[in-house]
Amino acid sequence: MAIKITCINKDNGYHENPNLAITHLGWINEQTNESGKNTRLEIYN
Repeated sequence: MAIKITCINKDNGYHENPNLAITHLGWINEQTNESGKNTRLEIYN
């Protein structure tokens, strides 16, 4: 399933690596119009 990331959520505070501050990603599957929000780890897997 190919998805398009539509938004990100970050936790508060300073992070040396800003990519690790991302906690959740919003997404949409443009073929089915299904959308959702998952953790960074769920999207990675």
